[in-house]
Parts: sequence; structure tokens; C-alpha cells
Amino acid sequence: MSEKQPNSCIKCNVISCKNHCNSENFCSLSSVKIGTRESNPTGCRSVDCESFESKN
Repeated sequence: MSEKQPNSCIKCNVISCKNHCNSENFCSLSSVKIGTRESNPTGCRSVDCESFESKN
């Protein structure tokens, strides 16, 4: 498997994500989708990375 190329514009420390660059805390995707399940999000815990894919 080839090494993923980090996108320095998308910082990420979720090592359980398939798109995480193992050697650096960046995402390898060119863009990500951010969403929420709340009607009026008020903080970081209110939003989700909808581009997340589990390594498993």
C-alpha cells in the first residue's frame, strides 16, 4: 500500500480514520464534508466530519 499524501490544509488527529496520514496529523483527502445533527450547533462537539471512514 502506498503512503498517503498529507493535505496540509486539513489538520486531523483521528488515527482511526482511513484517510488519516499515519506519518503526520493531516487528512489525505483533497476536501472534507462537515455536518451536524443539531439545528443550532454551538461548539466543536456539535459538528462532525462526514468524510470519516473507519480503517476497519
